Amino acid sequence: MNTIARQLCAELGGLSIAAGSARAAITVTAALAQQGIPYSWGGGEPAGPSYGIGRGANTSGFDCSGLTEYAWSKAGTRIGGTTYEQINSAPKDPTGTDPAG
Repeated sequence: MNTIARQLCAELGGLSIAAGSARAAITVTAALAQQGIPYSWGGGEPAGPSYGIGRGANTSGFDCSGLTEYAWSKAGTRIGGTTYEQINSAPKDPTGTDPAG
């Protein structure tokens, strides 16, 4: 984990990725390792940074959903490459009692 991530964890009360599941730890570690990779609208895939689309066409990097797709793929979980695919891949609460947010 890099210095900025360690400082943030300390400021937030000593958060630890080791406290979660092994898959979550792999996912967070993969995402943190991409710090410094440029933002590229439409960029990112399970294999890593990619050239985006539109404004991101000339930049190899990640957008938000591309980064989460990449990070979760390192833990063996496919969540899709777009925001909507990721929303729809999440487990549903059968009781309908999930809190907002």
